[in-house]
Amino acid sequence: MNREPHPGQGQPVARRLPAIRLTAGVLLVLLFLFLANGVRAESPHPAPENPAYVPGQLIVRFREGLPPMMAASALLSVRMQTLAVEEALDLQLVAVQPGLEEKLIDLLSANPLIEYIGPNYIAHIAGEPNDPAWWRQWDMQQIGMPTAWEQSQGDAVVIALVDTGVDARHPELAGNLLAGYDFIDEDQDPQDDNGHGTHVAGILAAVGNNGIGIAGMAWRAKVMPLKVLDAKGDGSYFNIIRAIRYAADHGARIINLSLGGSFHDPNLQEAVAYARAKGCLVVAAAGNQGGALLYPAAYSETLAVAATDDRQRRPSYSNYGPGVDLAAPGGTQSVGIYSLAPAGGYTTLFGTSMAAPHVSGLAALLWSIAPALTADQVAGIMEDTALKVGTTPYDARGWNQELGYGLINAPAAIQRARQLLLPTPTATRPPAATPTPTPSPTPAPLRTVEIRLQAGWNLVSFNVQPVDERISALTAELGTALEAILSFRCGMGGLSYYAALPADINSLQTLQGGRGYWIRMREARTWHITGRPIPPDAPISLCAGWNLAGYLPEREIPLTSALASLGSTVQIVLGYHDGEARSYYANLPAELNSLQTMRPGHGYWIYAGQPGILTYPGP
Repeated sequence: MNREPHPGQGQPVARRLPAIRLTAGVLLVLLFLFLANGVRAESPHPAPENPAYVPGQLIVRFREGLPPMMAASALLSVRMQTLAVEEALDLQLVAVQPGLEEKLIDLLSANPLIEYIGPNYIAHIAGEPNDPAWWRQWDMQQIGMPTAWEQSQGDAVVIALVDTGVDARHPELAGNLLAGYDFIDEDQDPQDDNGHGTHVAGILAAVGNNGIGIAGMAWRAKVMPLKVLDAKGDGSYFNIIRAIRYAADHGARIINLSLGGSFHDPNLQEAVAYARAKGCLVVAAAGNQGGALLYPAAYSETLAVAATDDRQRRPSYSNYGPGVDLAAPGGTQSVGIYSLAPAGGYTTLFGTSMAAPHVSGLAALLWSIAPALTADQVAGIMEDTALKVGTTPYDARGWNQELGYGLINAPAAIQRARQLLLPTPTATRPPAATPTPTPSPTPAPLRTVEIRLQAGWNLVSFNVQPVDERISALTAELGTALEAILSFRCGMGGLSYYAALPADINSLQTLQGGRGYWIRMREARTWHITGRPIPPDAPISLCAGWNLAGYLPEREIPLTSALASLGSTVQIVLGYHDGEARSYYANLPAELNSLQTMRPGHGYWIYAGQPGILTYPGP
């Protein structure tokens, strides 16, 4: 039985898939671009002897309702070729240059057009680790860890374990421990003389898939052991406060507190608030008295964790109340949580002490996928994706006082984190010159343009520079009819705005004249944009490759005339007129091109063979 430490208690061949269904225009795009660029067959890196995935293949899922033309351009921009489609699952199998799989996954994971991209993994048994005691880890199976581990193992995320210390010699923790501190004996050897901390550390980060013992939640995370509880499991608030601040000042992103006391102390609350202000997520066990939350779990600055049993219910010992945020497996006396014990052993304990590290470990998985997320965002992801289990009804917020927002759901949380990845420019993809048109030096009178938006996807632009560029201001009249706005910029990749998401999560914050935007509407609307007119011949910078550009003239012009300033630089132009994808290929006869003209209010994908300056014809 667990006693919460006092204070408190605490390579198969891939099967052939159905043939891809793309328009002739899209197939021509694929054929032309690959011939033009001469994709090489050789690999820049030698193939590993026992690869984890099929070399040269990736699996891609685009966002629901994405026009085929837009999906094709996303692949072409990084020289991918579609091999097959599994229509029932909306998945594409694509070919890439062997050796570049991981680089392309990193490159496209932030693209808002793509919902998922990953390797074509070689089959394993449900993603389960080969640790011999895996069958005893019902807790990991209950929250979907086999699926979660296929996406993340918490690489290098630092978790501070404020507890009884850790058995540093346990083989299951080898390589996952950082230097810590013993606040009881005031030395740098936080050796566990109780067993509680080692058990919690095993749930957090026991090395998985190593052929011994068990698998922890984040088996590639780093644990910083901070000893504040003695051999009896007792410890002072003072040392706990010191340890929390120490963790926040020494690089911890997560602080796990599988401990608690019955009394409020403003200094303890201040320490937790300090850690949160430093960007840490502070996870605390609710307590095992079957009553009100212990401290620090009772503080709003912590993520308070209740326990569930093997039947996804709250065991009677688990504390509850207004401050509960989440639930995780804690077990019972008869069916506990199997984890590590000192001297290289294993044991079963139960309690909210065991529940808390499940949440801390999941937070590490999320941060390893999306390190730019804030602590509030990580907590929000886990709360929004939690399973509504137990016997007590949930309120309109999806919360109740026994299990908070519910039982953590690792695969769903990881999927949500991937959706919220923020695109960031990198040194290997320097931003090209900003294609914002230069306005006239003499302020022109304001004018309003109308853009007719259909239900579904629209590829649009506008030829005025808004006085207020904020999306919230520009789209206010569209109300709930607006679902999403997507953009694409050289060197930055995809930028996105989803009306249903908090403003700070969206990477696209402003809209500018002369750029192209994909806008998805739930119903048709007329959009009015007020700003200063941009001269029709204002220069627009294009980079080599794909550009999502706007159209500035106020009249419809033949495409070849509109793009004459680019000469032979233009290879492909894709448009979306009247709800239909249209295309132009420079090397094809004119009668084969469905895109013949460029229209006011529309945006266009332009593939340029080299950087150039686009200048539309003047008035």
